[in-house]
Amino acid sequence: MDPLETAIRSHLDLYLAGAVTLNDVQDWLVRSTFGMEETASPDAVQLAYAIELVLAELTSGYLTPDQLRANLRTIADDARLHEKAIINA
Repeated sequence: MDPLETAIRSHLDLYLAGAVTLNDVQDWLVRSTFGMEETASPDAVQLAYAIELVLAELTSGYLTPDQLRANLRTIADDARLHEKAIINA
């Protein structure tokens, strides 16, 4: 697994566990994923974009904070299922 993908998942899990704030995750994501398309795996890029999309939806008023958390939990769960599928393949 791509180290960036692992780091993204870790930060997402920390947020969902209440260990870090949403601002912490946003700041880290922006710094860590800038220009990632050239070096990161497609899975890492897809994961980062999925998170960025729901963050943009929150900022634009399309999601409530509770909806954001639910969507991020779904993204995290989907990422775990994808990882299990790859391991078991």
